[in-house]
This record gives sequence, structure tokens and C-alpha cells, in this order.
Amino acid sequence: RSVMPSPESVMAHRSATPSPASVMTSPADVTTPSALLKNEKKKNEKAVSPLVHVATALLAFMAGFVNVIGLGLFSKTIGNVTGLVTNIAIHLIDDDPIAAVVPLQYFSFLLGSVVSGVLISSRKVGWGTELYGIVLMLVSALIFVGWRTATTSENVAICVLALSMGLQNGMLTKHAHAVVRTTHMTGTTTDIGVIIGHQLGRRLHDLAMREHLFSREGSQHVQRENTLRRRRSEWGQMRLLSLLLVSFFCGSLTGFSLYRAWGADALLLPAIAEAAMGSSYFLYFHALKLCPRRHRQLRAPPARSTV
Repeated sequence: RSVMPSPESVMAHRSATPSPASVMTSPADVTTPSALLKNEKKKNEKAVSPLVHVATALLAFMAGFVNVIGLGLFSKTIGNVTGLVTNIAIHLIDDDPIAAVVPLQYFSFLLGSVVSGVLISSRKVGWGTELYGIVLMLVSALIFVGWRTATTSENVAICVLALSMGLQNGMLTKHAHAVVRTTHMTGTTTDIGVIIGHQLGRRLHDLAMREHLFSREGSQHVQRENTLRRRRSEWGQMRLLSLLLVSFFCGSLTGFSLYRAWGADALLLPAIAEAAMGSSYFLYFHALKLCPRRHRQLRAPPARSTV
């Protein structure tokens, strides 16, 4: 005689048996090769981010240094292309002969950016994969030439220094979702103001929509997560941009103080510093080759998954 199972035992068996839907793997749980590559890039970016912050701060310091010495020696800013374009327009409207150095300085800066684009293929950080060392050594050599010709040929010195700043400015143009410029602070100041405006706007929006959000529990958590993610990203950008602005300002202070004491010889300091940075880059990655595992992590993409 068969015994019929009780309703309680049937329910217990059903709860212990996983449903087909629960054992199915969602597409989000499958790690694709593109997801692996993206995650690896994020890890590498976080790993080198402190070094990038220090390097960009030093470059902004040197750019402020060179720019203020250009004002002292030639009464011209070296990396301010906006002023050059404005001067050309003024001369054209007034039918005045344009000083030859004005367009030459503009095209020198442009040429430096072109050379930088040839040597460095990516707009983002390519730590160990880009020729930053060569670019820094070229910038150093050009500043040395500018120092050598500052007292003998003013126009040549202006163009050579503009070439060096264009070359430096094109090295790194994007990091941590921020546009990076080391030779002028117009865009940097604009981005800082926009980020502050975004933060204030979100604060005001949160206050105005507080009751509405509490009435929609389902969307409240998602909106908060997205808002926090954007805020973290923008505060990371703010730190980098503020560091660039302060470094440029400190470079200007230091540069003009040394210009008062040394004159054109003050240009030797940024020339030596850029050469030291380029040499350090070469030595760092030469030493890194002695550690193959770490070298592969920085240079090579992750292996493709077979899932």
C-alpha cells in the first residue's frame, strides 16, 4: 500500500529544488573578452593615476615657469595661442603689417602639437606604451635652444619655446575623464567652474525632488547610485584640474622670482627638469623589464576568455 506524501513534504521538496530560471546564467554574469579588457584598463589606470597626477603637475609647473619668463624677456606669453589669434585679427582689421613673429609663434605651437601627435598615438595615458621619454627629451632640448638664443635672436627664441610648449601640451590630453592641458589654464578654469556648477545643481535638484523621490522607492536607489557615481567621477576630475591650476600658478611665481635673479638663465631649470623626467621615464621602464610579470600587466591586454 502506497503512502501519499503530505502537503508539507511536497512544499519542502519544491523549495529545495532550484527552478530552471534560477540556475540560468544571466548575460551580465558572463565575463566577455571586452569586459575583461575594460576591467583591466580600469585597474591599470587606477594603478598609474598617482604617477600621472605628479607628472602632469610637474609639467604644468614647468609650463607656468616658461610662460612667465617669456613675459619677462619678450613681453609675450609663450603658450597663449588665444592671444596670438586675437593679435592677428586686430592687425588685419587695422591694415597694420603683422609682425612676422606672431604667425610664426602660432605655427610653431601648432607644429609642436603635430609632432607630439606623431610620437604619441593615444589621447589617454599609455604608461609604458607611448614615447613620453622621447617627447620630454625633445622639449628639454628645445628649451635649451630657447635659452641659448634668448639674448641673441629674440624671434627665434620665442618660436622655439612655443614649439616646445606645443610639444608638451600634446603629450597627454585626457585622464580620469578630464581634459588635461598643461600650458594654459583657460580650459582648466572652465572645467572647474562647470564641475562646481554641476555639483550645486544636483544639490538643489535633490532638495527640490526629495519628497518625489521618497514616493518612488523603486527608482530612488538607482538614481542615488547614478548620482553618487557621477559625483565621484567629477570630484576626481576636480582634484586633477585643481592640481594643474595650482602647479601652473606656483611655476609662475617661482619662474618670475628666478627671472629677477638670474635673467634668461632661469630657463635652464625647466630644461634640466624636463630632461630629468624623460630620463626617469626611460630608466623606470628599463628597470620594469627586469620584472616581466608587472611589465606585461602594464603593456599587454588581458588574455581572451573562452567563456
